[in-house]
Amino acid sequence: MGFTTEKEACLALLLAAGGDLRRLKAAVKTHGSALVAISSPSLKTRLKQGLSRPDNAIQVAQQLAQADSIGARWITPTDDDFPSLLEGHPLLCVRGAIPKGPSVAIVGTRQADEYGLTITHALAHALALSGVTVVSGAATGVDQAAHQAVLDAGGLTVAILGTGLMGSSSQEKNDFLDQIAESGAVVSEYLIGARGAQWTFPVRNILIAEMSQATIVVQAPGKSGALGTAKAAKAAGRPVFAVPGDVVHELSKGTNQLIADGNACLLSRPGELNSVLGIDGLQYAPWPSATRNQALSRVSTGLGQSLTDAGRILDLLRNRGDLRSDQIEGQLSDLAVPIAELLLDLELKGQILRVAGDCYSLSKVG
Repeated sequence: MGFTTEKEACLALLLAAGGDLRRLKAAVKTHGSALVAISSPSLKTRLKQGLSRPDNAIQVAQQLAQADSIGARWITPTDDDFPSLLEGHPLLCVRGAIPKGPSVAIVGTRQADEYGLTITHALAHALALSGVTVVSGAATGVDQAAHQAVLDAGGLTVAILGTGLMGSSSQEKNDFLDQIAESGAVVSEYLIGARGAQWTFPVRNILIAEMSQATIVVQAPGKSGALGTAKAAKAAGRPVFAVPGDVVHELSKGTNQLIADGNACLLSRPGELNSVLGIDGLQYAPWPSATRNQALSRVSTGLGQSLTDAGRILDLLRNRGDLRSDQIEGQLSDLAVPIAELLLDLELKGQILRVAGDCYSLSKVG
């Protein structure tokens, strides 16, 4: 096969696995390294078959070239700039530079309300001004509010994707990721160009937690991917904090339950993170009125409309039957949020199904 570096061997295995990151991780864990795995007689048969395909080496070269063309690079634990907090993650694609120093994950619902967005912005802004890297997932709602607050403060932020780099068809989303890469890094474990799937985002959430010294859940309903991030952080032995919310509000049920069950410490002000991060700059951080207007003007625009847009998509599928994404977009041309993002959110919630290629169907839940 002619692979001489760990990153080439990792890419070869990932491509042989059809992009299934779980099979790459299992192979590296079993054999100790990707270089050992690709030449091992005991490697799983399906991976051996994938490695023997004539185009495997060509695709490895293409992935390396694609990364270079967008200013990114593939790194493994053998590289000096691989995050020191990570274990069990054999391969990352990084655009930008992953900052050194203290880091905190801020996560929460895509449907964050005014309270959630305001708290997120104030908290991320305070962390950024104190030199703390803010890690999140670049999704709408809490994630983007956190990233934007850091950009406003001129701080450092890292976006962890549930797709490959170049995996989004939204120009607005790609422009936002460009800004993040300039002030920190955009990171993915998936092949360049890979689209998100129902299983890729929970795996992404684990990486968010394990790249951070602590995780903060700002706002999350009872069923939320952010709760998976909190669970992963706790499993990794990292502190978990949650911002309390209205006890009768659906968007606060998950965060309040984390606190009630003892799975998260109640976070009532930024200064409570000082001892965890080994800094004292958060002691007098503003909370949250000083940044309220900035948060709402930059992040909440179109949020209420996005909730309406989701309902319009469900109604369209209910009335018209299966449709491609371009057909849906053609019928609903005034969407406030990119169609790909809306469809992915509905798919992750189990309200729609991708039945064939780019065709979507209403599920029983929807």
